[in-house]
Amino acid sequence: MFSKNTVSHQDAHQKQGDLEAAKGQRGGGFSQCREAAANLSNSRQVVAPFDGFVTERNVEVGNLISSTLTAGQKPLFQIADDRVLRTYINVPETQAGQIKIGQPAKLSLSSSPGELITGQVVHTASAIDPQSRTLLVEIQVDNAGRKLLAGGYAIIHLPIRLEKPALILPVERAPLSPRGDHGRRGSHEGTVALKVIKIGKDFGTNVEVIDGLAWTTK
Repeated sequence: MFSKNTVSHQDAHQKQGDLEAAKGQRGGGFSQCREAAANLSNSRQVVAPFDGFVTERNVEVGNLISSTLTAGQKPLFQIADDRVLRTYINVPETQAGQIKIGQPAKLSLSSSPGELITGQVVHTASAIDPQSRTLLVEIQVDNAGRKLLAGGYAIIHLPIRLEKPALILPVERAPLSPRGDHGRRGSHEGTVALKVIKIGKDFGTNVEVIDGLAWTTK
């Protein structure tokens, strides 16, 4: 039409530019199509590493899943195998030498009140943690019947032999002072004296005395 002078030179130039732009968009569409086909060929079904059941799902059907992880990104799924339950405890260094592989342990679970569950020590860290001065111990419980719920907290009962029983004092009997902890000790004269002691565990209303006082028998 331009050759027959039916359109202006400006209109012809604009339409030619529109044609080139459309060709570029077409080429970009082909490129995106090839990229999508390549991603589809590289995709595969998500397979769990072990048999279990899904406890948490963070994706929905149709969501785009990136192959690269970002900070704070949640896993696609959380799965659990509850046929064997594992719990971990930190045993103080003073009793760590008494822990033996295979020894029994009793567990109290909030999900099974009033019942003691039998477990077994299966692993230890084989070294004392230099920060907490404790030994990490793994205890396993057979849950083939799936009676117990995974993910809860447990109170562990281990047969530990104490060389000397700890003294437990009410907190009002162990007042704090700028010179350290003191315990009130009665004497045969009927007077009360203060004695410097070393506090171990604090149970809130009571404290453990690990040095400074001793059991006496008559």
